[in-house]
Amino acid sequence: MGESFVIANILEHSITGIVNPMSTELQLKVFAGPSTGKVLYSHSLTSSSFNTARGEIRIGRDSLCEVCIKDRALSKHQAHIVFTAEKGWELFDGYNGKESANGTWLYASSDVEVCDGLVFKAQQLISKVAVSYTHLT
Repeated sequence: MGESFVIANILEHSITGIVNPMSTELQLKVFAGPSTGKVLYSHSLTSSSFNTARGEIRIGRDSLCEVCIKDRALSKHQAHIVFTAEKGWELFDGYNGKESANGTWLYASSDVEVCDGLVFKAQQLISKVAVSYTHLT
């Protein structure tokens, strides 16, 4: 079994210093192994090849996925990325209501808000946050 690492870059295109969310470009690249640096997917929202009606990019082993990675450790539908004008780009595990077999892990290169139920992995330790509130009298 292998391990696949994909890096997602969101490239912001601006006119006179003002960023328009609809002009962003999502670029997915291989991060490790012999194909390091290979661009798997690169499209902007204004590209005619980005299906705004469906508004999603599927990642997995299945040949119907927009990003098909031939790695037996991946699920047929490992994850999918969705764009909405309200939230921008969002990553979800699995596809069509079915989770992937091993989960999809997000590497945080910046601070992430901690909330109840957040699951994170540090080395081989997987932790789940449970927020509890105590009322002081």
